[in-house]
Amino acid sequence: FAEPGIRSPAIEGWRVIQHREKLGSYRNFVSALRHASKQQPDAILSIEDDIVICRGAMQWLESVLWPAPDVGVLSLYTASHQTGGATDGQWMREQMTSPWGTLAQVFRPDAAADMVASELAQHWHSDIGEDQFVWRSMQTQGQRFLSCVPSLVQHVGDDAAIERDSSTAAAGKRQAADFVGEDYDARERIDDERRAPEWSRPIEAAEEASVEDAVMFGITHFDRPDALRRCVSSIRQWYPRAEIVVANTGRLR
Repeated sequence: FAEPGIRSPAIEGWRVIQHREKLGSYRNFVSALRHASKQQPDAILSIEDDIVICRGAMQWLESVLWPAPDVGVLSLYTASHQTGGATDGQWMREQMTSPWGTLAQVFRPDAAADMVASELAQHWHSDIGEDQFVWRSMQTQGQRFLSCVPSLVQHVGDDAAIERDSSTAAAGKRQAADFVGEDYDARERIDDERRAPEWSRPIEAAEEASVEDAVMFGITHFDRPDALRRCVSSIRQWYPRAEIVVANTGRLR
């Protein structure tokens, strides 16, 4: 998906669906979630272009989703100043304050559909930010927002999509202080969090392939072709056959 007349050198040769009118960051975010929720998926993973992801994250997600019927969102990223201990021996904890950024969030499809169809979505001020919108929506719906501790993804961008200055770069509070690293295999945690017998054995290659066939990655992209290449490379490193959809909201032509 792309804004009118927009191109990115990082996705040359990809199939592009061009919007007829400029939507901007917030409306593109809502539009992408609306489109994804209509596909009747088991979960919707939305990521931004300036992240890297650890190995085995998708298999770990399949082992824990959904941890409770009132969980609407699980963030794979937690900002450094919001890192706190997980509970009950799990790798997740409830987000008690508004998150910083929407870098990598997994939505329960019905929660996402209700969110984008809500009155809040229709009247939201786009300059407030998608992170605040998701947070407020989950509170309004009575849905819980969980975050991974430690983080399974890291923010690596040099600047933010909306505000381009040093205060929005991926550093300090805008990075995860406890990122496990790209080479860490999140599947190591499966036995700790799902003690059922079927999870007591290593995941075979055939199972890893089935995850790739079932998962679609949606990436929001804004004038950062190098960051997008790095993000796609991180995904392809562990999921070479997975489908990737990019929403290009930038200005590059």
